[in-house]
Amino acid sequence: MAKPRSRWWLADQSLTSVAGFVSQIAGDGIHEGADNNVQILKYRPGATVFRLCSCEGREQSYVVKVFRLRRLGHKLKYDGLGYNRFGLSEAANLIIASERGLCVPTVYGYGRIRGSSSLVKMSIVVEEDLPSHVSVGRLLRFSCGDRRKTTAVLDCVIPIFSNLYQASCNHIDVNLGSILVGDEGSQRAYLLDFEHAVFHSTPSLNVVMFEAAVFAQGCSKWVGEELITDWLGRLLSALRVQGQAERMNLSRRFHYYRGVHLSRKERKRIR
Repeated sequence: MAKPRSRWWLADQSLTSVAGFVSQIAGDGIHEGADNNVQILKYRPGATVFRLCSCEGREQSYVVKVFRLRRLGHKLKYDGLGYNRFGLSEAANLIIASERGLCVPTVYGYGRIRGSSSLVKMSIVVEEDLPSHVSVGRLLRFSCGDRRKTTAVLDCVIPIFSNLYQASCNHIDVNLGSILVGDEGSQRAYLLDFEHAVFHSTPSLNVVMFEAAVFAQGCSKWVGEELITDWLGRLLSALRVQGQAERMNLSRRFHYYRGVHLSRKERKRIR
C-alpha cells in the first residue's frame, strides 16, 4: 500500500500495488538498480522520469514522472489555490488529448506525496510505457543521408500535426524527443509531454504552423532545407489547404516561427 502521506487517483484498483511501489521509490530517492527494477530515463533537479520495469509479478512496465515542488510558494499554491503545474496538468492534459483523438500514452494514475510540513512535496504521474517505440530524433539520426528513409520518417509524423489541428491543441514543444514511432515508422506515432499544452475551442492553422516550425528547428541538424520544404507542402495538403495564396501565407508563418525565439508564456499565447 502507498505510504500514509501519499494520495492517489488511479484508473482502477488493480493499480494500488503499483502506486505503493512508486510512492516508496519516490520517497526513498530514485536511483538505478533499485529492487523494483528502476531505469532512469531523464533526470533534472525538479523532475525525474523513470521506467518501472516490473512490480509484484506484473510483466507490464510503466513510465513514471516525479515532479518535486522545491519552492514554498509552489507548495502553498498547490494546496490552497489549486495550482495545476508539476504533474497534475500533465495528467489532465493527456486525458483531454486522448478524448480529443490524439494518440498519447494512457494515464494510469496521478499521486502526490506530502512532506513533514503536510504540504505537497512531490507530484507523480504513472503513464503507459511504449518500449517498442523510439524517438523521431533517433530515427532521423540513423536515416541521415538516406533521402528515402528520411522522407518516410518525416511523413510518419504528419498525422500528429493533423490531429493536433483537429484537437485544437497548442502543444508548444513538439520536439524530436516528444514524438515516438515504431521502427522505420511502421506503427502509429505517439505524442508525449503535455505539461504545458493549451486546448482551444476551435482549430487554428497558425498554431499548427508554430508547432511544425518547432519540430523543423529540431530536424535541421539531420534534414536539409529542400526536404523540410517538401515536407511542409505535404503537411499543408494533409491539412487540406489548397489555395495558393493561403499556402504561401502559412508558409511565411512557418518560417517566421522557425526564426524567432519565444518564451514559454509567449508560446502558450499563440492562437
